[in-house]
Amino acid sequence: MSEGEAHVAQARDPSRKERSMDLLARDVMERNVAVVAAQATLLELEQAFEEAGVSGFPVVDGGRVVGVVSRADVLRQLGGKSGDEPRLSTFYAELPSFGSGLADERFADAAARGGRPVEQLKVADLMTPSTVTVAPDATLLDVALALTEHRIHRVLVTDAGTLVGVVSSLDLVRLVAEEKLAVVTPRPRGVGSHD
Repeated sequence: MSEGEAHVAQARDPSRKERSMDLLARDVMERNVAVVAAQATLLELEQAFEEAGVSGFPVVDGGRVVGVVSRADVLRQLGGKSGDEPRLSTFYAELPSFGSGLADERFADAAARGGRPVEQLKVADLMTPSTVTVAPDATLLDVALALTEHRIHRVLVTDAGTLVGVVSSLDLVRLVAEEKLAVVTPRPRGVGSHD
């Protein structure tokens, strides 16, 4: 049996299929998600980025998700490089937190270049208000569709507007690697029986 045939045979194991079909966003999401408050200052945000070693945060106001913010988004806007076209925040992309040029620039320096007073700006002023979310009871297919439809690498899991977790594309890949999620390779067109 070739490696490809073994892969298909494993994916067809009924107990494995049953386990993978039952997994929901709540089963695989990261529950300990760092967030920032919408009313936090940009200096507080910059400190949070440095302390957490991440490239972005969900933004909350009164416990409800109101947007997302990434270091690159803030620097782009502070430097006067924001476009008029709507776009998703780079929060959703898998990015290194530091060490890649633009991400190393200090907010105050970028604000000075753009002529904006960083001391008066809040996270709410520069966050991306649109969010991509799924419910805790979303199937992993729903999660995968959200990731691919929006061309992103992480999706927020919310329950009535409250953040309860995050699922990333890496989480799904990990499940496949750990054989907790079956991958069924579609048959090439024209192969197999036709009804």
